[in-house]
Amino acid sequence: MGNRWKLILSPGRNGFFHMALDEMLIGIAEETGETFLRFYTWEPPCVSVGMFQDTAGLDIPKILSLGYQVVRRPTGGRAVLHKDEITYSIIFPPEHPITTLSTIESYRLISKALINGLISIGVPAQLSRGRSGYERNVSCFASTSRHEITLFGRKLVGSAQRRTHKTLLQHGSILTDYDKRAWKSIRAGKRYPSTIKEALGYIPPFEKTARALAKGFKELFDAELEPVSDTNFLSQKLKKLIEEKRKLFSEIQQ
Repeated sequence: MGNRWKLILSPGRNGFFHMALDEMLIGIAEETGETFLRFYTWEPPCVSVGMFQDTAGLDIPKILSLGYQVVRRPTGGRAVLHKDEITYSIIFPPEHPITTLSTIESYRLISKALINGLISIGVPAQLSRGRSGYERNVSCFASTSRHEITLFGRKLVGSAQRRTHKTLLQHGSILTDYDKRAWKSIRAGKRYPSTIKEALGYIPPFEKTARALAKGFKELFDAELEPVSDTNFLSQKLKKLIEEKRKLFSEIQQ
């Protein structure tokens, strides 16, 4: 699986930017055959909802009163509060061998890379062997499925995947901390997730965690990582996608 990937670190961007860039990189990967690996954080905090998720179960007024944004992801799944976390995103082009694997097998490989990175900073993450504690709930972290990442028997990473013309996008939240009161705004259920802070007693700096996670991918996929600034992707197309995300946000409020 030897190849050269673009590595993008994007701390402190808003949800409209993040979801628009993830979506745009799918098209770039299709055109150029490049693989993109991103790590980012959200400012301000944001609730992302699945592409087809009904927002009726969300307490939108409460979310807005907290100063959070709401954005639709280009992937499915249920709502996630992006507040105390580091998010990963990986986009594989059609030519990459992982795109020929099943969803479960591709999840397993990506999870393994993340686990290797987490273990390298002292977080004893594990791969879930099956579904446990499932709740019918609007929150992504209310249940754990096969090949997801757990810590102390509870969910640490929530991920979602999308395939378009054989291009694979997967992104997910790795919780650094857990604000129980904030998560109540999306009715997160009775089960609560685990966090990096719970494992280490502190939250490592963003760049340290991002570099460790990137190394996990580099070693598992035998990839060369080329650091690239997210500003390289600023364009009229990206601005248009951002505005589309903002428009959807306005419609959700109504």
